[in-house]
Amino acid sequence: MESWHSASLDGIADPTHERHKELLEWCRGDFDPQQFDIDAINRRLASLAPRKNARRKTAKPAIPE
Repeated sequence: MESWHSASLDGIADPTHERHKELLEWCRGDFDPQQFDIDAINRRLASLAPRKNARRKTAKPAIPE
C-alpha cells in the first residue's frame, strides 16, 4: 500500500495525475517536490527554538492574601 505522502508527492509532480489540481490547490500551488533543503529547514527550526543558555522566564508565585 502506498503512503499518503508518497501518493501526494506523485500527484503534485505529475500534471496528468487525476488529483493533480486538487493537490496543488491544497499546497497553494507553490510546492516543488524536487526542492528540499534540509540545511535551510534546520536553520529555520533552530532560529525558532529557545537558546540553550538562555534563562527561562518563570511565572512569579502568587502571593497569598
